[in-house]
Amino acid sequence: MHLCLGNDTPSSHPDHTQIRAIGPRVLHHMKGRGPARRSFCGSPSINSVNIFVFCQRITPTQQLCFDFDQSAISPRKRINFKIIEYIHYKKMTPQARKEIDKALYGSDGIIFSRWYLEPALRILENAKSKRVPVIFHVDDLLDSVPKSLGMNKYNYYSDPDMISRFRLILEMSDHVVCSTSALKDILAKRYLIRSIHQVPVHSLFSFDCYSKADLFSASRFKPYPVIGYMGSSSHIQDLDLVVDHLLDTMEKFPLLRFETCGVELPSRIREKFPSRTREVAGVNSYWEFRRHLKTLGWWLGLAPLCNSEFNSCKSDTKIVEYIQAGIPVLASSFGPYEDIPRIARCFDASDWRYKLENVLISCQYRRAIYDSCHDYCFSYKEFEKVIDFYRCLCA
Repeated sequence: MHLCLGNDTPSSHPDHTQIRAIGPRVLHHMKGRGPARRSFCGSPSINSVNIFVFCQRITPTQQLCFDFDQSAISPRKRINFKIIEYIHYKKMTPQARKEIDKALYGSDGIIFSRWYLEPALRILENAKSKRVPVIFHVDDLLDSVPKSLGMNKYNYYSDPDMISRFRLILEMSDHVVCSTSALKDILAKRYLIRSIHQVPVHSLFSFDCYSKADLFSASRFKPYPVIGYMGSSSHIQDLDLVVDHLLDTMEKFPLLRFETCGVELPSRIREKFPSRTREVAGVNSYWEFRRHLKTLGWWLGLAPLCNSEFNSCKSDTKIVEYIQAGIPVLASSFGPYEDIPRIARCFDASDWRYKLENVLISCQYRRAIYDSCHDYCFSYKEFEKVIDFYRCLCA
């Protein structure tokens, strides 16, 4: 299996230093650090804030939401997000866990990021006794994971104990933070949540050192047309939506190639055009994946999405990832893409075919698609909104 979107190791981004993946090797980072002074929401403290983030393991979710560059923000206003991977935490010695717990309950806040295993209840109760606010961070409709994502994921998330804990953590946490308004609305209707919010910016957008012109430079594209799709094995049904359209387009354009990153090639495309298809080798780190995506030279990236309640709650992270890599995007007109007029959306089968052909025929059309998405994603650079949001919740 290609690991283009997963990461079982601490962040490897060379420019990000404020994140801490807590394990035996980095306990020394916490020594000597007392909790920052609490502040009122309307008047943030000038001291930095320490927030611990619990997750099962670090994945793109945690890296996109908490591992972002705060160098442009005043050091006194930054948040020190310290990520604890539970897979490491549970293997530590009692003394090591005791040391972490001491810092944990003296912090400004605790975030459970998609994490609600049984130990979360103990941590939540202890945090309440210490008056440390607990935030449950949710970026998917985790009580309704479909079988299409794979039976292992389905069985894991639909286990009755998991569903029960999901409800308990939602209803006991001081705040619930959702990635999208659709997810927020559904959870608010299903559960007795005391305080629920949509995070101001979910997938933080970083241009790195590239301008719009640099990202869309002709030298970054392959000399022959390449359409690509990146995702994970759980997205195979989404990709199936456009297989027929891709087959028709490849028939009309003999030089066109199709590549996937993180997911197997659809068998019908691979069998019909074996010399014009490729599965891109995967990488282990998410930040390495983002750099790798920029090197593929794709003329177009695809973002099809099946119509389902689960998908209606998803965020538009895929669009952000494509645009950061300098790749124009065609997307389904559904879910996270439905209300974004700047994205080139496809409404039906004929629309997919028409726009796929236009992308190959017209460089100006490709550029217009990219520029429009780039302008939309530019609003995702508002890091300070995220900082102020979490400082407010932990006040």
